Amino acid sequence: MEHEADYTTMLNHTAKLTETEQTLGVLYTKLLCTFSGGTIGLSITLVSGAFGSQLTQGFHYLAWSWVVFAICIVIALLSVRASQNAFKKDRRRIYEEYQRDGRVGVQPYRGFWVKATKWLERVATLAFISGVILIGFFVAKNLQL
Repeated sequence: MEHEADYTTMLNHTAKLTETEQTLGVLYTKLLCTFSGGTIGLSITLVSGAFGSQLTQGFHYLAWSWVVFAICIVIALLSVRASQNAFKKDRRRIYEEYQRDGRVGVQPYRGFWVKATKWLERVATLAFISGVILIGFFVAKNLQL
C-alpha cells in the first residue's frame, strides 16, 4: 500500500512538472514571436518615419535582421506544432500502456517529435539572437560607433 502511495505521488509530481514544462515552452515561444514581430514593426516604423532621413547606412544589416526575425517566428510556430505532436504521441503511449498493463510507466516519450521540438527551439533562439546582433550592427553603423 505504501509503494502505491509513493507511485501515485511520483505520478502527480511528474504531471505537475510536465505541465510546467509545457507552459514555459509556450511562453518562451510567445516571447520569441512577440519580440521578433515587434522588432520588425518598430524598425520599419523608425526607418520609414521619424528617423528615416538619419538612418542612411547599413540597410543590408536591417534587411537581414528582418529575414532572420521572420525565420524565428516561423520556426517558433513549427516548434509549437512539433511539441503538440510529441504530447499526442506521449498521451497515446500512456493510454496503450494502461490498457495493456493496467498502469502507466514513468518514462515520457522521447522520440522524433521531442527531438524536433528541441532542435527547432534552438534554431529559433539562434535566429532571434542573430536578428538582435544584426539590428545592433545597423544601429552602430548609423551612429558611427
